[in-house]
Amino acid sequence: MEGIRLKRLKIDKYRNVAPGTELVFNDGFNVLLGKNGTGKTTLLRLIAMVVTGSFGHLKDEDFGLEYELAVSGFRIIATIRNESRRGRTATSSQMDKLLIGTSSPQSESTWSCEFKILSGEGSLAVTLCTVSTDPLRANLHFDGRDHPIAVQSPFEHNHLFLPLFSLIDIISSHANATNDTMPVAWALVIQRLFSTVSLLEVTMANGGRFDEALGALDVITADRSHNDAGDIRQAILWVLEGARPTKLTTGFNKFIPPQVREAVITSSPHSLADGILRFEHKSLRFLQKMVNVLGVNGVTLVASLDRKLTSEGLDAFIYNGFEFRVTLADDTIISHKHLSYGQKRLLSFLYYTACNPDIVIADELVNGLHYEWIGACLEEIEDRQSFLTSQNPVLLDLLPIESADDARRSFILCSNEVRDGRAQMVWKAMSEQSADQFYRAYETQALRVSEILRFNDLW
Repeated sequence: MEGIRLKRLKIDKYRNVAPGTELVFNDGFNVLLGKNGTGKTTLLRLIAMVVTGSFGHLKDEDFGLEYELAVSGFRIIATIRNESRRGRTATSSQMDKLLIGTSSPQSESTWSCEFKILSGEGSLAVTLCTVSTDPLRANLHFDGRDHPIAVQSPFEHNHLFLPLFSLIDIISSHANATNDTMPVAWALVIQRLFSTVSLLEVTMANGGRFDEALGALDVITADRSHNDAGDIRQAILWVLEGARPTKLTTGFNKFIPPQVREAVITSSPHSLADGILRFEHKSLRFLQKMVNVLGVNGVTLVASLDRKLTSEGLDAFIYNGFEFRVTLADDTIISHKHLSYGQKRLLSFLYYTACNPDIVIADELVNGLHYEWIGACLEEIEDRQSFLTSQNPVLLDLLPIESADDARRSFILCSNEVRDGRAQMVWKAMSEQSADQFYRAYETQALRVSEILRFNDLW
């Protein structure tokens, strides 16, 4: 199954970012360079919202964005705009619509979404459908016809889900209108659409971004509530019917590795009811990676039973947050709570990557990590698309650069400039000239990546 890639992001209006900013992303590494305060974390958070399709944090802000996703052989080009109702008075027609109930409570802002789904690549791509929606109505245009569909707010859900499901229904009805058997071509399109929905649903657990401190670990272990991802205590719920688990739900944040979900579904129901769930490093790849990198004898992921609920013949077991139990070289077992800051960061990052098979968004990834661990983290990213920041030169020096064009596409330069009398954040790619100069210096192997960037005033 093909993964998800964010291909492009254009910012017409967003906070103090320079209007008209447009970024084209590399399918592999994308590294944000710049001093503190130039918007690197702001950009990472925006990328996370775009990829997860949920803009709840921007409900009360004015913004205009356009972005492009590639997934399962489709291209999705989306435009979303919002005008906050703060500080402005609704027109009489808007008030009439609110009073007569034709607008939902989510229409506190005037927003609109437009996107089109293209099948195929490059010049061979064809538009499969177009969708336009606002708080009052939504329309899907397919095969020369308009189809009203239900409104889905981008501030509460991934706003691509409902239109994609609607498109599947419309294509099914269209293909079967005159035939008892669906044409193979349409069946393949529907299969790909289901794959797209599935990928979007599991993409970017934990609100998308691996933060610069221990926020991800707090969510994994439920040490405290986390605004971006909810609470893991509400995220682990297995329902038993008879002798087999029939449902595994991971709540709002979906911050559970697929390997763990599969292990639970295939486990004995008695292991769910005995009060403790255990996952040994030999059975889960990301735990084995932890063992190898930390140089310990073992790592076990444990969750204890919080409470059991019974309703209509079904038993539901709700578990507390996870605990990492580490077996040291002398076979002493300690909790992750007693590890160093860097060890905690490493554990939580490997868990995060296990949850996110397609895209990694990591803020100051190398904070607290040993040199060898940084290399192990980059190795773990593997074929994922990644968006990274680092004030530490070690990360930059370990990046693989294969050409001048690769350098131009891999680095995003972040700075502050005064334009039209306003201080603005400017995000842009390297110029072709800068990329050529960089790569010529890189090929000599006389200087490290971080040194070349610094000497050319690029970092």
